[in-house]
Amino acid sequence: NFTLDTPVQTTCGTLSRAIVPLEAFKDLAEPVLEQNPFIAALEFAPRIESEAARVEWETYWSCVENRTYSVRQTRDSGGQPNPPNSGPYFPITHIIPYRPNDFARLLDIHTSEFIRRPLK
Repeated sequence: NFTLDTPVQTTCGTLSRAIVPLEAFKDLAEPVLEQNPFIAALEFAPRIESEAARVEWETYWSCVENRTYSVRQTRDSGGQPNPPNSGPYFPITHIIPYRPNDFARLLDIHTSEFIRRPLK
């Protein structure tokens, strides 16, 4: 279970909750993509409840990728970093295939009106 609220030690510090390892997500996503060529990519976006957890995730991914990351709004919502205390957040953390989709890392899909709008 990757969602237990148990602290996890990583090479980038201690996280207050477990993360889904990229390899585990790949093992689930790649067969789906192979069997369904009409699906272009699969992504994973965990629910982040608090501002403290958001800062923790931004710090973690900035360390992992060796560049600054911020949980940010989708383009249809402005594309800027989310305002403080505007959660919950659903930042995309894994994308298969990663390229050319890497721009979406930590994009908060909850800010998209297109995603939240019910289908008619």
